[in-house]
Amino acid sequence: MCHYLINRLVDWMLPSPPTSFSSWIEVVKVLGAAIAFLIGLQQYRRSHVWKRLEFVSAQMKIFFDDRAVRSTMHMLDWRKKKMPLYKFRDEDDDAEVTVVYQDVAAALGIDPATRYDKKLSAIREAFERFLEYLARFEGFLEARAVEPTDLNPGLDYWMKLLSGHDTHAPEVTQEVLPSLWRFVDYFGYRDVRRLVNRYHPVAFPEFRG
Repeated sequence: MCHYLINRLVDWMLPSPPTSFSSWIEVVKVLGAAIAFLIGLQQYRRSHVWKRLEFVSAQMKIFFDDRAVRSTMHMLDWRKKKMPLYKFRDEDDDAEVTVVYQDVAAALGIDPATRYDKKLSAIREAFERFLEYLARFEGFLEARAVEPTDLNPGLDYWMKLLSGHDTHAPEVTQEVLPSLWRFVDYFGYRDVRRLVNRYHPVAFPEFRG
């Protein structure tokens, strides 16, 4: 629309500029329409960006407020962490459980015959919830409801950590991430791999077991 208006104006003014009063009135009308259109477009874009950021803020709050997500973040961030592991299940169990990286790796096994005790099953469920949220964010990006830069402030640290390129976290990279990415690939969390790759290339090749 804006290009059309500008082209009309150029057609009128070139090769010879308007000479009559009525011609100048037409030029003013076209200029006014173009300016009004540009102002409206700018206002629409601002409104759209604001609504998008409001949406992102709401989704991030839901994500970080989730007990399972917070537990998962603790288990990724700490080599050894004592926490109320079962609270996200809405169980009346406030037991403080110590979780180490070896527990996390064991909980993320892919052998369907494996049986998990209460501690390992809770770890597994927490990670599943965490991955489901990440897959949901990728869905927002694929639908173009948000832009990668919108999610960057909240997710970039975790994307770098999960990618295996965080040089400040060598232990989680070596002890947890191999099991985590096998789990991701084996159980079909493809959106999670796509999401992380948007920010940092995943250092672990896709598992095709």
